Amino acid sequence: MGQWVNVFQHRVTEIQSYTEKMQTMFIKYSSWYNSITERIIRCAIEVHKELGPGLVESVYEAQLVTYLKLSGKKLGLLINFNVVLLKDGIRRRINGNLNSA
Repeated sequence: MGQWVNVFQHRVTEIQSYTEKMQTMFIKYSSWYNSITERIIRCAIEVHKELGPGLVESVYEAQLVTYLKLSGKKLGLLINFNVVLLKDGIRRRINGNLNSA
């Protein structure tokens, strides 16, 4: 019986270690994607300030999803410039899992 307890405790320790590593990776990659997203949004705000509202961009969502799939990219932003506040026109699209290779 003691052997089974030891094996079980060892497996629990392995799972805890793995979970901690996965959480660290998630935080690392989430932070990276958020940083890139923030930079893109800052640039989009500058374009919006210069050019003002544009056309309705509903067609571009399908194009964005297709581009993400074909290029193997994980994250895309759909930016609708036809809004008063640019932040109201930004939608994030994720292709698959951001943490997968």
